[in-house]
Amino acid sequence: MSERGRGEMSELDDAGTYFDLGPRQATSIGTYQYMCSRNNNFSNRSQKGKIVIGVQSTTQRSVGINGGVVSMSRSGTVVAVPRGAFTEVQHLQLENWPTTDCQQLLENLGSTIFGRGETASDCLALYPEGQLTVPGSTITMTLPLTRSDSTAKIRVYKTTTSAAKSWTEVTVTSTANSMATFQTQGGGIYVAKEDPDFVLIGSIVAACVIVLIIVIGAIVYFKRFPDKMSSIRRNFGARYTYIRRSLQKQV
Repeated sequence: MSERGRGEMSELDDAGTYFDLGPRQATSIGTYQYMCSRNNNFSNRSQKGKIVIGVQSTTQRSVGINGGVVSMSRSGTVVAVPRGAFTEVQHLQLENWPTTDCQQLLENLGSTIFGRGETASDCLALYPEGQLTVPGSTITMTLPLTRSDSTAKIRVYKTTTSAAKSWTEVTVTSTANSMATFQTQGGGIYVAKEDPDFVLIGSIVAACVIVLIIVIGAIVYFKRFPDKMSSIRRNFGARYTYIRRSLQKQV
């Protein structure tokens, strides 16, 4: 290629130092690579990058031995690491996946969302996966609930992308203010489920059955002994008349 001035045009020597491509809209989910061909022409520097477009909300933070908090202000998701839980700096990445997209992710891994009942939250992914804390220490995580039935018990389950078919239940310490708080020792994919509280439901059903039996029994009894019903009506009428006259005298 011919030279112009003192620069070699194949290496963009005479190109301007600034180029404005203008804003571009990403129309589909995926990873977009970009680079500068001029700055990649040298052995001592490289200018490359990528933009990842996805449906999940993502945030990152490095947390060391002094602990720290990683949070998503929009969803209210919080990961709190206490002091001394890590022995070295961990580069934490937090992702919030809508339920339908999380289900698709798990299906691609040969799994599905575990647990009985309805899914009660989006999927929360914490990376890196696996054990993060020292023995005896835990991370506190807060997961927003998308639904909360007073007759159901909230359970939180965990899996990993490397063993997506294996789910374990983590202990939930609180479900106040539509937030599930639980303790864990490592990264993975977490999701909350509504597990119907059969003890509570059974108690309510039993109480309704008892009331129904009493009502039916009373109807059958008074049909068999109508004079008892007449007596109750007379007594009730006499008491009502007495109370009304007493109030009139006081007035």
